[in-house]
Amino acid sequence: MIGTEGALASGARWFARKLQLCPAIGAEGIVASGCTARNRIAARGTARREHEIDNRGKDQAKRHGDAVPRPSDRSKLAPGDVPRQTAQMNAPSPPRIFSSRRRLNARRRMAKMRSSGTAVSTLAREIAGDALDRLGFLNRNFAKVLVIGDTTGAFADGLDASAVVTRADPSDLFGLAIDEECPLPGGPYDLIASLGLLDSVNDLPGALMLMRRALAPDGLMIASFSGAGSLPVLRAAMLAADGERPAPRIHPQVDVRAAGQLMTRIGFASPVVDGWGFDVGFENLDQLVGDLRAQAIGNVLADPGPPLGKAALMRARKTFADEAGSDGLVRERFEVLTLSGWSPALRT
Repeated sequence: MIGTEGALASGARWFARKLQLCPAIGAEGIVASGCTARNRIAARGTARREHEIDNRGKDQAKRHGDAVPRPSDRSKLAPGDVPRQTAQMNAPSPPRIFSSRRRLNARRRMAKMRSSGTAVSTLAREIAGDALDRLGFLNRNFAKVLVIGDTTGAFADGLDASAVVTRADPSDLFGLAIDEECPLPGGPYDLIASLGLLDSVNDLPGALMLMRRALAPDGLMIASFSGAGSLPVLRAAMLAADGERPAPRIHPQVDVRAAGQLMTRIGFASPVVDGWGFDVGFENLDQLVGDLRAQAIGNVLADPGPPLGKAALMRARKTFADEAGSDGLVRERFEVLTLSGWSPALRT
């Protein structure tokens, strides 16, 4: 996940226009809005999960490893009003922040490294484990499930044996090849889980809307991905490397409040949004960058910026090394956003 502030601002402006966001409720309001069994899915209580993973070498790391109004209704439109479908067609397209080609190539590289046994999967395993823990709070089995981005298979394997599970991914090397910004095939589903992917889609509101539409009535959506506050040490190292002319190297990141507003506007029932995180110890900058590439969470920006020169790379390595603790390891932070919500049940 190695973006410029301009790209982030552009995305935020489009995001606000499309959803007509207002500063009504953030995640805190959503989490506190109900205390039903569904809302207990919020991350082992409201406390943030904290732990640390040492990553001293590859061997150890591998172990952690609406429709247009009817003709009779058109006269009811006020002068100057535009039918909703027409307004949607004229809505601005989302900004192209990420490159689909680079994103797909990154996942193919990850699959190749996994097959050779040289890839770590720390983030994927942490996200999968957390999602399974959340489902454990629900006294419910899901008969038909779509799992997107479960590159380790840990989440799908942890579901009830009676569930019919479709494994999918942007790359066909990890299951059925899908595009999260297009209608999802095979629905409706009782459960849709997206793991580690939505931080690099150009149309996040659209992707979430498509998942809601693919749910059966009273179905559950859960999505986890890297959020705001991730990789602060790497960000500082890149800023030091670029000096007075910073280049786009870190992805724009979504925070808890924005995600909470988004879930409400899209129409999920009983939405819950929370953040949690963990630390990983690295010996040097090169190990961190290598592990990010091995997990397909490197830079997939449409405008990735120029490669670092020799002098810039030395500055980045030094800035990173200066953060080492007494044991020689640099603790890098990974923040994760988890969104969950239900498809409204049919009224009887």
